[in-house]
Amino acid sequence: MKRKRGALAALAALMALCLALSGCTVVGPKNKTMMLREPSAEPAETASSGAGSFEIKKQYSFPLDKLNQSGLEDASGMMVVDWLDNDNLLVLAAVADEDGQLESELGSMSCQYGFYNPVLRIEGQMPDCVSLSPDKKTVSYQMQNEEVGKYTLLYSLEKQRQVLSCDSFRTYSTPVWSEDGQTLALASVVNGEYGLTLINVQQGSTRKLREEDEEVLALLDYYSDESVLIQRETGEDVTVALEIVNTTTGQVQSLFTGRVTQANALSGQSALVLNRNTLRYISVDGSQSAAIESSVQAYAISPDGLYVAVAVQNLDGTVDVTVGRWSGTHIINKKVIYKNIGDTVSRMLFSPNSLRLYVEGPLNASGRPTSATVLEFS
Repeated sequence: MKRKRGALAALAALMALCLALSGCTVVGPKNKTMMLREPSAEPAETASSGAGSFEIKKQYSFPLDKLNQSGLEDASGMMVVDWLDNDNLLVLAAVADEDGQLESELGSMSCQYGFYNPVLRIEGQMPDCVSLSPDKKTVSYQMQNEEVGKYTLLYSLEKQRQVLSCDSFRTYSTPVWSEDGQTLALASVVNGEYGLTLINVQQGSTRKLREEDEEVLALLDYYSDESVLIQRETGEDVTVALEIVNTTTGQVQSLFTGRVTQANALSGQSALVLNRNTLRYISVDGSQSAAIESSVQAYAISPDGLYVAVAVQNLDGTVDVTVGRWSGTHIINKKVIYKNIGDTVSRMLFSPNSLRLYVEGPLNASGRPTSATVLEFS
């Protein structure tokens, strides 16, 4: 019996050697099947596998031309909204109805292959101020009617239906979301009075937070669970100020004086702002304002708040993209991840796992980007 087993083992070894020399492979029995996969371009689900190295593994040219699904040359208003997940971006596309009339549609588009899938058809007009909640479950956008002008609607991606229409008061400026995606802060006009309004997404309720003498120029970010970051004009000299508004009491705290084109709250209730192409750190009470980087066109903070990507213009007009770790007051361990990406970067967005960076190029006369690139990190 032992000799028979030994002979069989020797025969199996000889067959395996012959197959190996011939270039063939051995397929195991069904109860011990091995799942073989080709090398994949898909990133890992956790940021820890790639965050920190930021070596570019692949680069994709994002097909902005596919945002025009209508076939009409005069289509406008298309845009990339935000990352929907680690592979797809939420976009606002132009489409046409049966009569060839221009309409709009929210859809998802693969950053790697450009595959487009419709999400919500919006009839009659192109919406404004489209925004995706941080939990990727709700989309807000603004439409217009004759009674109040622009108003805000909420659409649930989970329930695949509209969950709220705030058509009783006017809203303007892109709103900001709380970190948990449950509260939306709006710049509003209620009964002819400027102010801030909060929407509780789960309850579908609205609450007027405070009244303002004039329009709020912009809502920039949720500063904490109980405050929002806004920009408005103050005083007789029309000074532009960056302020924190408490969402419970409505009290206002001045943080910075000067017009900003981008601002984000950081952990510890400090902030990063882009003021006259200078990236600045501002402390929680506004007492400290330090310049971090000059000649900045745009920046992006990773979802976990650990990394900052910055598009910096060089003396020759070219733009480099750098990434570094956020120390709490400045950027450390900076490295150039893409040199000479072009002459203009208008916006950047990290994917949820920080393993991809969407980079938008220059804008045309209508404010639409003319090119976009997705960088994938190893």
